[in-house]
Amino acid sequence: MWGIITVQMSNLGFPFSKDELFTLTAISAWPGDPAHPVFVLHPHRRGRNTIFLTTALLMIPAIGTGIALQSKETPLIVFQLLALLSGIGGGNFACSMSNISTFFPKRLQGTALGLNAGLGNFGVTTMQILIPLVMTAGLFGAMAGGSMELVKASGWILGKIPAGTQTFVQNAGYVWLLALIPLAFLGWFGMNNLRPITPGLGGSLSAMIKVLWLYGLAFITAGVGLYLYLPAPTAWDC
Repeated sequence: MWGIITVQMSNLGFPFSKDELFTLTAISAWPGDPAHPVFVLHPHRRGRNTIFLTTALLMIPAIGTGIALQSKETPLIVFQLLALLSGIGGGNFACSMSNISTFFPKRLQGTALGLNAGLGNFGVTTMQILIPLVMTAGLFGAMAGGSMELVKASGWILGKIPAGTQTFVQNAGYVWLLALIPLAFLGWFGMNNLRPITPGLGGSLSAMIKVLWLYGLAFITAGVGLYLYLPAPTAWDC
């Protein structure tokens, strides 16, 4: 998502250098590793709670990105924080790959993993077509904000959009709500929690609090890493 957004931000004349814009792509991938323990250890005990919560949490960067992209005056740090929160998606994928074999007999485990990995990576292809497409029209009406004029021509898989064209870059965030809202609903009402292996896990609320606590630790770790990674004056000049 951010690889496409940053290119369009440059084409729209957002006041950031290419180096600053393309750090957003790197930041969005950063939290996936420190978030692995949350997704690897927790879902097999409280699957419904974890999947519902992590899907719902992705609405925060989706809505936030849509709002932030409506103004060229939005500070870079806002985009950096939204890119960081988008990393929840990478952890979700790690969760499914780590746990899906548990639910299938041995003869089907390879097939299940292959389908899961293939469908997950298919999302990348879908995104590269879908996001540029939804930017071309005001799909969400006045509540999603107005359009912006391209300063430079924007190319994508189906052709080239000339400079001067009105585009709705904020749709790159809002469009994911069309999937996240029903998927969160289906996750809560259509999934089940397995019988806890570890005693004393508690109910849904306590399980979600534990997930958020683990998330907090993961994002603190990611934040420290980013503080060291990002250039001065945002980080130490190492």
